[in-house]
Amino acid sequence: MNIGTGIKAPAVFYSQNSLYELVQGTPQAAGVDPIGPERSRNFDIGVEQGLAGNRARIRFSYFNNDFHDLIEYLDKNALVRFGVPPEVANATGFGAAVNSQSYTAQGIELAFDEAPRPDLRVTASYTFLDAEVTEAFSASESFNDQFPDIAIGAFSPLVGARPFRRPPHSGTFGVIYTPKRYEVALSMYFSGTRDDSTFLNDAFFSNSLLLPNKDLDKAYQKVDLSGAVNVIPRLKVYTSIENLLNQDYEASFGFPALPLTARVGFKLTLGGDK
Repeated sequence: MNIGTGIKAPAVFYSQNSLYELVQGTPQAAGVDPIGPERSRNFDIGVEQGLAGNRARIRFSYFNNDFHDLIEYLDKNALVRFGVPPEVANATGFGAAVNSQSYTAQGIELAFDEAPRPDLRVTASYTFLDAEVTEAFSASESFNDQFPDIAIGAFSPLVGARPFRRPPHSGTFGVIYTPKRYEVALSMYFSGTRDDSTFLNDAFFSNSLLLPNKDLDKAYQKVDLSGAVNVIPRLKVYTSIENLLNQDYEASFGFPALPLTARVGFKLTLGGDK
């Protein structure tokens, strides 16, 4: 069982464009605090069981996490919705970064690995994720005339929806073979559908290019193959083939993945003991 908290410092862009920085030197600056770190609270508990004379292991864990004080860039209207006085929001010019977003995430993880022989290892995992946005002041409802009954989060997920690009179902499978001079690894990744946004407006800044967020990113599978061989004690040649099956998929909407891609290289060790 693990329980912990964590923080993440603001990125430079958000620090420089925070509400505190943008209103400095104005009468409205009084009472405005500097931007703070993003915060999290994490809890997980799990069990592990050895099998087949400890040549195999199966693990099950439950996690429950809370992410709060996340940073958003809010325009002036959204700043007012967040609770910033209108005169302070107007002093920013266009908007500012503040700690205003939060979401929760809970789920289960299953993992299995086995070493049926010293030079062979098999691994598999599955994750179920139930995540929900609990605060998001940059997420105002938009509507496309083609989907008049569906509220769309144009630039941020709506409250009650899933965070963008986080699949409820995902998994991995791998086989690693390592005889004396060789290494071969087959890796597979499986992702279910994910909520997302096109982040697009038409030429007149209307919402006609927006699509519903629900399951906008389709499920996909990706297979990679890598290998290496020690030609001589100081020289290793390796290769990596990504998207082995040449799948046509998008990890994020509008960003097609590369087709089958291969890389070859070598590692030469100079000096030291043989």
